[in-house]
Amino acid sequence: MKRSVLLGLATLLIAATLASAAIRSVPGDYTTIQQAIDDCNDADVVVVEPGTYFETINFLGKNIVLTGTDPDDPEIVAATTIDGDGEGSVVTFENGETSEAVLTGFTIAGGYGTTNTAIPEADYVLWGAGIYCLNSSPTIRANVIMNNIGPLRMENDLPVALGYGGGIACVESSPIITNNIIKNNSGYAGGAIMLYLGDTRISNNLIYDNSAVVGGGVIMLLGGRLVNNTIVSNDASLALPGVGGGFGGNVYTESSPELGLVRIVNNIICNAKSGGGLFSFSTGEDMVAFNNVWDNAGGNYGSMDLQTGEQIFDGEIDRTGKDGNIS
Repeated sequence: MKRSVLLGLATLLIAATLASAAIRSVPGDYTTIQQAIDDCNDADVVVVEPGTYFETINFLGKNIVLTGTDPDDPEIVAATTIDGDGEGSVVTFENGETSEAVLTGFTIAGGYGTTNTAIPEADYVLWGAGIYCLNSSPTIRANVIMNNIGPLRMENDLPVALGYGGGIACVESSPIITNNIIKNNSGYAGGAIMLYLGDTRISNNLIYDNSAVVGGGVIMLLGGRLVNNTIVSNDASLALPGVGGGFGGNVYTESSPELGLVRIVNNIICNAKSGGGLFSFSTGEDMVAFNNVWDNAGGNYGSMDLQTGEQIFDGEIDRTGKDGNIS
């Protein structure tokens, strides 16, 4: 008897939770996506019809699902665009969002980046032109992230505005980034993706034709997992006056046991246009295994101060990467 009563109570609680979740439609119920997010509570779902929405959006710490009408249909994803129009990051997660905060089924374009006010000495750095994660861990799935351009501005050999993470930047965050296409983004560091601390999981993405001064495809600094991705034809040959380039055409990593190691497993890393396929600088034992790395164009290698562009050491790499590639 007691067991049946408890089961009945559990069923009622689940039903009440589902009933309290709202489905909000854009543009049916709201003119803009941000208006719908503003009205949401945790577990609500915002469904966005195809169209181009010129706005930048912030999840505001809400664990909601923001979705196009069919994330698994490439034609619908291509027709459902959030365009930042050169104003900040297109999508921002900065208030502790968890994996239950989901972004899926959109084309994310036209972003520029956001300054991290917690680092006043680097106020010229703009993070995440397309998507910016700060102290948050959302799920970013089945999107096309393209044509986001982080700044590259120097004056008198001093940085004025530099974009970190043209497609996505994650700072002290651990999001899930999976089944996305990330292409034609650019910035100073990390043309497609830049990670700094945290344990971001990047899996099953197609990452190509992104460009930067350093890390044309992906930069992983002090943590993160890169698993089962295809990373191809990225470019680290962008240049600024007085600043070197050609580092990590497809992938660039730095790590340490004290602050965070990286895992690079079972990826295809090929056809970098410059800078080699995979550059790794670590004082510990990263897990780098079972990758297919081939036919990458060479360039300079060395560790670079990403704020000043100063090379910590220099050298030459072969066409495939520092000390060859892992295959």
